[in-house]
Amino acid sequence: MTNPHGSVEFEYPEEKLSPEIESIVAERVKDRLEDSQRHVALNTITRVLVEILSHADPGLTAAAIAYAGGLPILEGKSEVDLAKRFGVTKQAFSRRVTEISKQFGLTPSRGMRSETARETFEKKQLCRPKSKLQLAMQSLKFGSFTRS
Repeated sequence: MTNPHGSVEFEYPEEKLSPEIESIVAERVKDRLEDSQRHVALNTITRVLVEILSHADPGLTAAAIAYAGGLPILEGKSEVDLAKRFGVTKQAFSRRVTEISKQFGLTPSRGMRSETARETFEKKQLCRPKSKLQLAMQSLKFGSFTRS
């Protein structure tokens, strides 16, 4: 669509900021950027510490955070190794890592399944045939099992 009044030419002034003002502006922008980065870093550290210190097993949570972040401090230990160290199952450790990943917006690190893979696995588990024991337990749970 064209402007019915024609175009308007505008010339920007050729003036530049003095070197002193450019220096002051640059320094203030740098300070603000550094303050912003410092604020983000302190906020992140605070969130991590609150998560660790508010959990029943701070060591487990610290390890789960390190694993979720793919940090090298775990020296290549697997989820199974870490779960054994903290006296929980691999599934419990993995669940904690997944919770932390979601909470902090982390993408899956080495050894972790993607969100899509976890969803697919869960769907397959729900669709797989139940064992006789599971069916018997379900019958007891809903009272459809008759005792003789």
